[in-house]
Amino acid sequence: MSNIANYLPLIAVSLFLAIILGLYYSPGARKARAEIAAERQRADEALRTHAQDLYDLFVSDDARPLPNLTRDVQGVILKGDESCCALSANAQHIVTRNKTHYVGGSQGVSFRIAKGVRYHVSGYRGHPVTEQYEAVVDSGSVYVTNKRFIFAGSKEVTTVPVTKIADVHLEGARVVVVVENRVNPLVVGITQPYWAPVIAAATHRAAQKA
Repeated sequence: MSNIANYLPLIAVSLFLAIILGLYYSPGARKARAEIAAERQRADEALRTHAQDLYDLFVSDDARPLPNLTRDVQGVILKGDESCCALSANAQHIVTRNKTHYVGGSQGVSFRIAKGVRYHVSGYRGHPVTEQYEAVVDSGSVYVTNKRFIFAGSKEVTTVPVTKIADVHLEGARVVVVVENRVNPLVVGITQPYWAPVIAAATHRAAQKA
C-alpha cells in the first residue's frame, strides 16, 4: 500500500494531463480553434484590403474625399483648420546615434626602481573609431494631417510641418521623412508593415497639396 501511495501524485498528474489533452484535441476544440484562426485570417485580409484601398486613394489624382480621422487623434491637439487623414498606432521613433571606441594602442608597463617601489608608465589607448547604430527612443502613434506629420510618443511629441517636408520614402516598414534644413530625417517604424505605404503615401500627398 505504501508503494501505491507514493505513486498517487504521479497518477493524478497523468490523469489531469490526459483530460486536458483530450479536451484540447477533441473535435469540438479543434473546430473552435479552426474558426478562430479563420476569423483572424479574414480580419487580416480585410485590413490589408483596406490599406491597399487607402494607398490607391492617396496616390491617385482624383477628387475623392480623404478619410477624416480627426476624432481618433490622441496625445496631441490639432489646430482649428487641421484634419487627420491617416494614422498608425504602436509606432516607433527611431534615431541614429554614434558610439566611439578605441582600436589599437599599447599596454602600460611597470618596473621596479627600488625595493617596494615600482614606476608605472601608461600605454597609448589607440585611435578612436566611431560607429553608428539605431535606437528606438520612443513609442506612440503617427498622425498625418493636412498641416503636419506628427509622432505623438509617450515621452514627447515630434511634428514636422508638411511645407517643410522635402521628401518621404520607405525603408522596409519604416517611413523616412526628409525635412528641409535638417541633417537627420525623422524615421518612424510602423508595426504593421503593410500599413507603412499608406502613411508614406498620405504624407507625400499632404506635402504636395501644401
